[in-house]
Amino acid sequence: MKGALKISLILLLILLGGSVTAGATGKTTLGRALAIVTIKWPEQSDPAAPKIASVRLEVRTRNELLAITAVDRPVGGGATNTIINNLPAGELVFTVIACSETNGHGEIDLGARTWVKARDRSNIYISFTTAGAIDKMEVAAERTAIFVGSSLKLYAVPRSAEGDIILTKDGDFVWKTSDPAVATVDEGGLVMALTGGDVRITWTEVATGKSGGIDLSILSSGRIEGEAVWEGEVTITGDIIIGSNGKLTIRPGTKLFFQPFFDAEMGGVDQQRIELVVEKGGTLDADGRWPGSIVFTTSKKGYAGGWYGLRISSDNVTIKNCLIENATVGLTVDADNLSLEDITITSCSENGISVAPNRNVKLKKPIWSIIAPALWFQKEISRLLNLLLRIIAIVLCTLKKLRYQWREVRCWPIKMGSSAGNPS
Repeated sequence: MKGALKISLILLLILLGGSVTAGATGKTTLGRALAIVTIKWPEQSDPAAPKIASVRLEVRTRNELLAITAVDRPVGGGATNTIINNLPAGELVFTVIACSETNGHGEIDLGARTWVKARDRSNIYISFTTAGAIDKMEVAAERTAIFVGSSLKLYAVPRSAEGDIILTKDGDFVWKTSDPAVATVDEGGLVMALTGGDVRITWTEVATGKSGGIDLSILSSGRIEGEAVWEGEVTITGDIIIGSNGKLTIRPGTKLFFQPFFDAEMGGVDQQRIELVVEKGGTLDADGRWPGSIVFTTSKKGYAGGWYGLRISSDNVTIKNCLIENATVGLTVDADNLSLEDITITSCSENGISVAPNRNVKLKKPIWSIIAPALWFQKEISRLLNLLLRIIAIVLCTLKKLRYQWREVRCWPIKMGSSAGNPS
Protein backbone atom coordinates (compact mmCIF):
# COMPACT_ATOMS: atom_id res chain seq x y z
CA MET A 1 0.00 0.00 0.00
CA LYS A 2 1.62 3.23 -1.26
CA GLY A 3 2.55 5.92 1.22
CA ALA A 4 1.98 3.72 4.24
CA LEU A 5 3.78 1.44 6.61
CA LYS A 6 2.17 -1.96 6.38
CA ILE A 7 3.03 -4.67 8.83
CA SER A 8 1.76 -8.08 7.84
CA LEU A 9 1.95 -10.61 10.62
CA ILE A 10 1.38 -14.08 9.19
CA LEU A 11 1.11 -16.66 11.93
CA LEU A 12 1.65 -20.19 10.68
CA LEU A 13 1.05 -22.37 13.72
CA ILE A 14 2.27 -25.92 13.24
CA LEU A 15 1.26 -27.89 16.31
CA LEU A 16 3.05 -31.21 16.36
CA GLY A 17 1.48 -34.23 18.02
CA GLY A 18 -2.22 -35.09 17.88
CA SER A 19 -2.55 -35.06 21.68
CA VAL A 20 -1.60 -31.38 22.04
CA THR A 21 -4.69 -29.18 21.89
CA ALA A 22 -5.63 -25.69 22.97
CA GLY A 23 -8.27 -25.88 25.69
CA ALA A 24 -11.02 -23.37 26.39
CA THR A 25 -10.02 -23.05 30.00
CA GLY A 26 -7.52 -20.23 29.74
CA LYS A 27 -4.66 -22.49 30.85
CA THR A 28 -1.76 -22.95 28.48
CA THR A 29 -1.11 -26.38 27.00
CA LEU A 30 2.56 -26.81 26.19
CA GLY A 31 3.24 -27.75 22.58
CA ARG A 32 5.42 -26.83 19.63
CA ALA A 33 4.02 -23.91 17.68
CA LEU A 34 5.86 -21.83 15.12
CA ALA A 35 5.03 -18.20 14.30
CA ILE A 36 6.37 -16.74 11.07
CA VAL A 37 6.19 -12.94 11.18
CA THR A 38 6.47 -10.98 7.95
CA ILE A 39 6.86 -7.21 8.25
CA LYS A 40 6.49 -5.04 5.16
CA TRP A 41 8.02 -1.57 5.20
CA PRO A 42 7.27 1.48 3.00
CA GLU A 43 9.80 3.50 1.10
CA GLN A 44 11.64 5.84 3.45
CA SER A 45 11.20 8.71 0.99
CA ASP A 46 7.44 8.66 1.45
CA PRO A 47 6.64 11.84 3.44
CA ALA A 48 3.41 10.31 4.72
CA ALA A 49 5.19 7.41 6.40
CA PRO A 50 5.49 7.62 10.19
CA LYS A 51 8.99 8.06 11.55
CA ILE A 52 9.34 4.48 12.67
CA ALA A 53 12.80 2.91 12.85
CA SER A 54 11.73 -0.45 14.26
CA VAL A 55 8.86 -2.38 15.76
CA ARG A 56 8.73 -4.59 18.84
CA LEU A 57 6.70 -7.78 18.83
CA GLU A 58 5.58 -9.35 22.11
CA VAL A 59 3.79 -12.65 22.60
CA ARG A 60 2.11 -13.42 25.92
CA THR A 61 -0.29 -15.76 27.63
CA ARG A 62 -2.60 -14.25 30.23
CA ASN A 63 0.12 -14.17 32.88
CA GLU A 64 3.44 -14.80 31.17
CA LEU A 65 5.65 -13.11 28.59
CA LEU A 66 6.64 -15.84 26.12
CA ALA A 67 8.67 -14.01 23.51
CA ILE A 68 9.87 -10.53 22.69
CA THR A 69 11.79 -9.50 19.60
CA ALA A 70 12.68 -6.29 17.77
CA VAL A 71 12.70 -5.88 13.99
CA ASP A 72 14.55 -2.94 12.44
CA ARG A 73 13.39 -1.28 9.28
CA PRO A 74 15.66 -2.40 6.44
CA VAL A 75 17.42 0.25 4.39
CA GLY A 76 15.22 1.18 1.47
CA GLY A 77 12.23 -0.65 2.89
CA GLY A 78 11.17 -4.07 1.69
CA ALA A 79 10.23 -7.01 3.88
CA THR A 80 11.66 -8.86 6.86
CA ASN A 81 10.79 -12.27 8.25
CA THR A 82 10.96 -13.25 11.91
CA ILE A 83 10.42 -16.77 13.23
CA ILE A 84 9.37 -17.43 16.83
CA ASN A 85 9.76 -21.04 17.93
CA ASN A 86 8.31 -23.17 20.73
CA LEU A 87 5.15 -21.19 21.39
CA PRO A 88 2.49 -23.00 23.42
CA ALA A 89 -0.91 -23.93 22.11
CA GLY A 90 -3.73 -22.04 23.77
CA GLU A 91 -4.73 -18.43 24.24
CA LEU A 92 -2.08 -15.92 23.11
CA VAL A 93 -1.91 -12.13 22.95
CA PHE A 94 0.16 -10.54 20.16
CA THR A 95 1.29 -6.93 20.56
CA VAL A 96 3.03 -4.76 17.95
CA ILE A 97 4.63 -1.52 19.20
CA ALA A 98 6.15 1.11 16.92
CA CYS A 99 9.52 2.57 17.96
CA SER A 100 11.45 5.66 16.86
CA GLU A 101 14.86 4.03 17.32
CA THR A 102 16.42 0.77 16.21
CA ASN A 103 16.38 -2.43 18.29
CA GLY A 104 12.90 -1.69 19.62
CA HIS A 105 13.88 1.41 21.62
CA GLY A 106 11.99 4.68 21.90
CA GLU A 107 8.36 3.64 21.99
CA ILE A 108 5.89 5.68 19.96
CA ASP A 109 2.28 6.01 21.05
CA LEU A 110 1.28 3.82 18.15
CA GLY A 111 0.50 0.14 18.31
CA ALA A 112 -2.00 -2.67 18.10
CA ARG A 113 -2.90 -5.72 20.13
CA THR A 114 -5.10 -8.70 19.51
CA TRP A 115 -6.01 -11.99 21.11
CA VAL A 116 -5.49 -15.31 19.28
CA LYS A 117 -6.57 -18.83 20.17
CA ALA A 118 -4.07 -21.35 18.74
CA ARG A 119 -5.81 -24.61 17.96
CA ASP A 120 -4.33 -27.96 17.09
CA ARG A 121 -2.97 -28.01 13.52
CA SER A 122 -4.36 -24.57 12.74
CA ASN A 123 -3.09 -21.70 10.62
CA ILE A 124 -3.80 -18.19 11.86
CA TYR A 125 -3.27 -15.09 9.74
CA ILE A 126 -3.14 -11.57 11.16
CA SER A 127 -2.03 -8.37 9.45
CA PHE A 128 -1.30 -4.91 10.85
CA THR A 129 -1.08 -1.55 9.09
CA THR A 130 -0.69 2.11 9.99
CA ALA A 131 -2.44 3.37 6.84
CA GLY A 132 -6.01 3.81 5.74
CA ALA A 133 -9.28 4.79 7.30
CA ILE A 134 -11.05 2.56 9.76
CA ASP A 135 -13.70 0.57 7.95
CA LYS A 136 -14.76 -1.84 10.70
CA MET A 137 -14.54 -1.79 14.47
CA GLU A 138 -14.13 -5.15 16.24
CA VAL A 139 -13.52 -6.29 19.80
CA ALA A 140 -11.48 -9.39 20.64
CA ALA A 141 -11.92 -11.21 23.95
CA GLU A 142 -11.09 -14.57 25.44
CA ARG A 143 -14.73 -15.26 26.26
CA THR A 144 -18.15 -13.63 26.18
CA ALA A 145 -19.42 -14.92 29.52
CA ILE A 146 -17.81 -14.14 32.89
CA PHE A 147 -18.79 -14.52 36.51
CA VAL A 148 -19.89 -11.78 38.84
CA GLY A 149 -16.82 -10.25 40.48
CA SER A 150 -14.52 -11.32 37.64
CA SER A 151 -12.64 -9.13 35.19
CA LEU A 152 -12.13 -9.50 31.45
CA LYS A 153 -9.64 -7.78 29.18
CA LEU A 154 -11.03 -6.57 25.86
CA TYR A 155 -8.83 -5.81 22.85
CA ALA A 156 -9.78 -3.09 20.38
CA VAL A 157 -9.36 -4.21 16.78
CA PRO A 158 -9.81 -1.42 14.19
CA ARG A 159 -9.67 -2.84 10.65
CA SER A 160 -9.17 -1.26 7.27
CA ALA A 161 -11.24 -2.13 4.21
CA GLU A 162 -8.60 -4.77 3.38
CA GLY A 163 -9.02 -6.39 6.80
CA ASP A 164 -5.72 -5.17 8.27
CA ILE A 165 -5.55 -4.21 11.94
CA ILE A 166 -4.61 -0.54 12.08
CA LEU A 167 -1.98 0.69 14.51
CA THR A 168 -3.55 3.51 16.50
CA LYS A 169 -2.98 5.77 19.48
CA ASP A 170 -4.54 4.96 22.84
CA GLY A 171 -6.34 8.31 23.04
CA ASP A 172 -8.10 7.85 19.71
CA PHE A 173 -10.90 5.77 21.24
CA VAL A 174 -13.16 5.64 24.30
CA TRP A 175 -14.80 2.62 25.96
CA LYS A 176 -18.39 2.63 27.23
CA THR A 177 -20.77 0.21 28.92
CA SER A 178 -24.49 -0.02 28.24
CA ASP A 179 -25.27 -0.66 31.92
CA PRO A 180 -22.78 0.48 34.60
CA ALA A 181 -24.79 -1.39 37.24
CA VAL A 182 -24.05 -4.71 35.53
CA ALA A 183 -20.45 -4.13 34.40
CA THR A 184 -17.95 -1.28 34.18
CA VAL A 185 -15.09 -0.78 31.72
CA ASP A 186 -12.00 1.38 32.16
CA GLU A 187 -10.07 3.35 29.56
CA GLY A 188 -7.87 0.35 28.81
CA GLY A 189 -10.76 -2.00 28.03
CA LEU A 190 -10.75 -3.90 31.34
CA VAL A 191 -14.29 -5.01 32.23
CA MET A 192 -15.38 -5.61 35.83
CA ALA A 193 -18.56 -7.66 36.30
CA LEU A 194 -20.74 -6.35 39.13
CA THR A 195 -24.03 -8.23 38.97
CA GLY A 196 -25.77 -10.81 36.84
CA GLY A 197 -27.25 -9.77 33.50
CA ASP A 198 -26.39 -8.89 29.92
CA VAL A 199 -24.34 -5.87 28.91
CA ARG A 200 -22.84 -4.46 25.72
CA ILE A 201 -19.36 -2.92 25.80
CA THR A 202 -18.57 -0.52 22.95
CA TRP A 203 -15.55 1.49 21.90
CA THR A 204 -15.79 4.54 19.68
CA GLU A 205 -13.32 6.43 17.53
CA VAL A 206 -13.31 10.01 18.80
CA ALA A 207 -12.61 11.62 15.44
CA THR A 208 -15.22 9.85 13.31
CA GLY A 209 -17.72 8.50 15.83
CA LYS A 210 -17.43 4.99 14.38
CA SER A 211 -17.97 2.32 16.99
CA GLY A 212 -17.98 -1.40 17.55
CA GLY A 213 -18.78 -3.59 20.48
CA ILE A 214 -19.25 -6.95 22.10
CA ASP A 215 -22.16 -8.47 24.05
CA LEU A 216 -21.25 -10.03 27.39
CA SER A 217 -23.21 -12.25 29.75
CA ILE A 218 -22.49 -11.73 33.45
CA LEU A 219 -23.14 -14.99 35.28
CA SER A 220 -23.98 -15.40 38.94
CA SER A 221 -23.98 -19.21 38.83
CA GLY A 222 -22.41 -22.00 36.83
CA ARG A 223 -19.08 -23.70 36.26
CA ILE A 224 -15.58 -22.18 36.47
CA GLU A 225 -12.99 -23.88 34.26
CA GLY A 226 -10.58 -20.98 33.73
CA GLU A 227 -9.46 -18.34 36.20
CA ALA A 228 -11.90 -16.07 37.99
CA VAL A 229 -11.26 -13.30 40.51
CA TRP A 230 -13.97 -12.04 42.85
CA GLU A 231 -13.85 -8.85 44.86
CA GLY A 232 -16.25 -6.35 46.40
CA GLU A 233 -19.83 -7.54 46.92
CA VAL A 234 -20.80 -10.59 44.86
CA THR A 235 -24.37 -11.89 44.70
CA ILE A 236 -24.75 -15.60 43.84
CA THR A 237 -28.03 -17.02 42.52
CA GLY A 238 -27.04 -20.63 41.78
CA ASP A 239 -24.45 -23.32 42.38
CA ILE A 240 -20.83 -22.38 41.70
CA ILE A 241 -18.66 -25.33 40.63
CA ILE A 242 -14.89 -24.95 40.37
CA GLY A 243 -13.82 -27.65 37.91
CA SER A 244 -10.56 -29.58 37.85
CA ASN A 245 -8.98 -26.91 35.61
CA GLY A 246 -10.62 -23.98 37.35
CA LYS A 247 -9.29 -21.45 39.83
CA LEU A 248 -11.27 -18.97 41.90
CA THR A 249 -9.44 -16.23 43.79
CA ILE A 250 -11.46 -14.31 46.38
CA ARG A 251 -9.71 -11.12 47.38
CA PRO A 252 -9.62 -9.66 50.92
CA GLY A 253 -12.66 -7.60 51.83
CA THR A 254 -15.00 -9.56 49.53
CA LYS A 255 -18.54 -10.38 50.67
CA LEU A 256 -20.36 -13.25 48.96
CA PHE A 257 -24.14 -13.06 49.25
CA PHE A 258 -25.99 -16.30 48.46
CA GLN A 259 -29.67 -15.98 47.62
CA PRO A 260 -31.49 -17.91 50.36
CA PHE A 261 -33.56 -21.00 49.63
CA PHE A 262 -33.05 -20.73 45.88
CA ASP A 263 -30.77 -22.43 43.35
CA ALA A 264 -30.95 -21.29 39.73
CA GLU A 265 -28.94 -24.36 38.68
CA MET A 266 -31.19 -26.77 40.62
CA GLY A 267 -28.28 -29.20 41.05
CA GLY A 268 -25.92 -30.59 43.63
CA VAL A 269 -26.90 -32.33 46.84
CA ASP A 270 -29.61 -29.74 47.57
CA GLN A 271 -31.63 -28.39 44.66
CA GLN A 272 -33.17 -25.68 46.82
CA ARG A 273 -29.95 -24.22 48.21
CA ILE A 274 -26.80 -22.84 46.62
CA GLU A 275 -23.52 -24.74 46.94
CA LEU A 276 -19.96 -23.62 46.29
CA VAL A 277 -18.23 -26.78 45.09
CA VAL A 278 -14.49 -27.32 44.56
CA GLU A 279 -14.01 -30.48 42.53
CA LYS A 280 -10.84 -32.57 42.74
CA GLY A 281 -8.01 -30.66 41.10
CA GLY A 282 -9.81 -27.32 41.32
CA THR A 283 -8.30 -24.35 43.15
CA LEU A 284 -9.90 -22.00 45.68
CA ASP A 285 -7.79 -19.20 47.13
CA ALA A 286 -9.70 -17.35 49.85
CA ASP A 287 -7.09 -15.63 52.02
CA GLY A 288 -8.65 -12.65 53.76
CA ARG A 289 -5.36 -11.57 55.38
CA TRP A 290 -7.19 -10.24 58.44
CA PRO A 291 -9.92 -11.90 60.55
CA GLY A 292 -13.37 -11.95 58.99
CA SER A 293 -12.19 -10.18 55.85
CA ILE A 294 -13.96 -12.58 53.47
CA VAL A 295 -17.61 -13.28 54.27
CA PHE A 296 -19.80 -16.12 52.99
CA THR A 297 -23.41 -15.40 53.93
CA THR A 298 -26.98 -15.12 52.65
CA SER A 299 -28.25 -12.05 50.83
CA LYS A 300 -30.80 -11.56 53.61
CA LYS A 301 -29.85 -11.51 57.28
CA GLY A 302 -31.03 -14.15 59.69
CA TYR A 303 -31.59 -16.91 57.11
CA ALA A 304 -29.63 -19.70 58.80
CA GLY A 305 -29.55 -22.67 56.45
CA GLY A 306 -30.48 -20.38 53.56
CA TRP A 307 -27.60 -21.69 51.43
CA TYR A 308 -25.98 -25.10 51.59
CA GLY A 309 -22.29 -24.26 52.14
CA LEU A 310 -18.85 -25.10 50.74
CA ARG A 311 -18.22 -28.63 49.45
CA ILE A 312 -14.50 -29.30 49.06
CA SER A 313 -12.98 -32.30 47.27
CA SER A 314 -9.64 -30.74 46.33
CA ASP A 315 -6.39 -30.25 48.21
CA ASN A 316 -5.70 -26.99 46.35
CA VAL A 317 -7.77 -24.94 48.76
CA THR A 318 -6.77 -22.02 50.99
CA ILE A 319 -9.34 -20.73 53.48
CA LYS A 320 -7.99 -18.11 55.88
CA ASN A 321 -9.55 -15.21 57.79
CA CYS A 322 -13.04 -16.04 56.58
CA LEU A 323 -16.51 -15.86 58.11
CA ILE A 324 -18.96 -18.56 57.00
CA GLU A 325 -22.50 -18.13 58.25
CA ASN A 326 -26.15 -18.99 57.62
CA ALA A 327 -25.30 -22.23 55.79
CA THR A 328 -26.81 -25.67 56.18
CA VAL A 329 -23.36 -27.24 56.54
CA GLY A 330 -20.59 -24.64 56.62
CA LEU A 331 -17.85 -26.91 55.23
CA THR A 332 -18.25 -30.38 53.77
CA VAL A 333 -14.76 -31.85 53.34
CA ASP A 334 -13.87 -34.83 51.15
CA ALA A 335 -10.24 -33.86 50.51
CA ASP A 336 -7.13 -35.70 51.61
CA ASN A 337 -5.65 -32.72 53.41
CA LEU A 338 -7.29 -29.38 54.20
CA SER A 339 -5.92 -26.64 56.44
CA LEU A 340 -8.12 -23.98 58.01
CA GLU A 341 -6.79 -20.88 59.72
CA ASP A 342 -8.51 -17.97 61.41
CA ILE A 343 -12.04 -18.85 60.35
CA THR A 344 -15.44 -18.42 61.97
CA ILE A 345 -18.34 -20.74 61.14
CA THR A 346 -21.63 -19.72 62.72
CA SER A 347 -25.43 -19.89 62.43
CA CYS A 348 -25.51 -23.21 60.53
CA SER A 349 -28.78 -25.14 60.65
CA GLU A 350 -27.09 -28.57 60.75
CA ASN A 351 -23.29 -28.75 61.10
CA GLY A 352 -20.38 -26.36 61.08
CA ILE A 353 -17.95 -28.86 59.52
CA SER A 354 -18.67 -32.31 58.10
CA VAL A 355 -15.61 -34.44 57.30
CA ALA A 356 -15.73 -37.64 55.25
CA PRO A 357 -14.20 -40.80 56.78
CA ASN A 358 -10.41 -41.12 56.56
CA ARG A 359 -10.00 -37.45 55.65
CA ASN A 360 -7.82 -34.96 57.45
CA VAL A 361 -8.62 -31.36 58.44
CA LYS A 362 -6.01 -29.27 60.23
CA LEU A 363 -6.89 -26.24 62.33
CA LYS A 364 -3.82 -24.03 62.30
CA LYS A 365 -2.93 -21.64 65.10
CA PRO A 366 -4.15 -19.05 65.80
CA ILE A 367 -7.63 -20.53 65.87
CA TRP A 368 -9.93 -17.56 65.51
CA SER A 369 -13.08 -19.57 64.96
CA ILE A 370 -15.77 -20.96 67.17
CA ILE A 371 -18.10 -23.31 65.36
CA ALA A 372 -21.54 -22.39 66.62
CA PRO A 373 -24.19 -25.02 67.39
CA ALA A 374 -27.38 -25.48 65.45
CA LEU A 375 -29.78 -22.58 65.08
CA TRP A 376 -32.48 -23.95 67.39
CA PHE A 377 -29.95 -24.36 70.18
CA GLN A 378 -28.70 -20.81 69.64
CA LYS A 379 -32.26 -19.50 69.83
CA GLU A 380 -32.92 -21.40 73.07
CA ILE A 381 -29.72 -20.04 74.65
CA SER A 382 -30.61 -16.53 73.48
CA ARG A 383 -34.17 -16.84 74.81
CA LEU A 384 -32.97 -18.06 78.22
CA LEU A 385 -30.40 -15.27 78.47
CA ASN A 386 -33.01 -12.66 77.61
CA LEU A 387 -35.39 -14.12 80.21
CA LEU A 388 -32.66 -14.12 82.85
CA LEU A 389 -31.80 -10.49 82.09
CA ARG A 390 -35.46 -9.52 82.41
CA ILE A 391 -35.77 -11.27 85.77
CA ILE A 392 -32.64 -9.52 87.03
CA ALA A 393 -33.98 -6.16 85.80
CA ILE A 394 -37.35 -6.74 87.54
CA VAL A 395 -35.65 -7.72 90.81
CA LEU A 396 -33.43 -4.64 90.70
CA CYS A 397 -36.36 -2.34 89.99
CA THR A 398 -38.38 -3.92 92.82
CA LEU A 399 -35.54 -3.53 95.31
CA LYS A 400 -35.05 0.07 94.27
CA LYS A 401 -38.74 0.81 94.70
CA LEU A 402 -38.86 -0.84 98.13
CA ARG A 403 -35.85 1.18 99.18
CA TYR A 404 -37.54 4.48 98.30
CA GLN A 405 -40.75 3.37 100.04
CA TRP A 406 -38.83 2.56 103.22
CA ARG A 407 -37.22 5.98 103.17
CA GLU A 408 -40.64 7.57 102.71
CA VAL A 409 -42.11 5.69 105.70
CA ARG A 410 -39.26 6.72 107.97
CA CYS A 411 -39.40 10.39 106.97
CA TRP A 412 -43.21 10.76 106.83
CA PRO A 413 -43.81 12.13 110.44
CA ILE A 414 -41.21 14.85 110.00
CA LYS A 415 -42.50 15.82 106.54
CA MET A 416 -46.09 16.14 107.96
CA GLY A 417 -44.93 18.40 110.78
CA SER A 418 -46.50 16.25 113.54
CA SER A 419 -44.95 16.54 117.00
CA ALA A 420 -46.41 13.31 118.25
CA GLY A 421 -44.39 11.21 115.88
CA ASN A 422 -47.64 9.46 115.05
CA PRO A 423 -49.42 9.77 111.74
CA SER A 424 -52.76 9.82 113.48
